[in-house]
Formats: sequence, structure tokens, C-alpha cells
Amino acid sequence: MKASGLRGKPVLGANLDPSHFFWQGIDPILAAKDTAPSSGSRS
Repeated sequence: MKASGLRGKPVLGANLDPSHFFWQGIDPILAAKDTAPSSGSRS
């Protein structure tokens, strides 16, 4: 998808994929909670 296709769109969706978190020693639940405020998530 071209970035120009995002112009005028109020929301951009993203997927948090924790598949590499375990071997990096990252807690996926904590990462999701830490990311939620900056992403505008309502969880």
C-alpha cells in the first residue's frame, strides 16, 4: 500500500505480534499495556 493512500484517514490500524517477544525476554502483556496509551487504544 502506498503511503499516499493514507492521506485524509483518521485512523491507522496496527497489529502487535508478540512472536519474537519470548526469546527477547519481553512480557507480551506488559508490552501491550505499555504501548496502548501511545497508540490510542481503548483497552
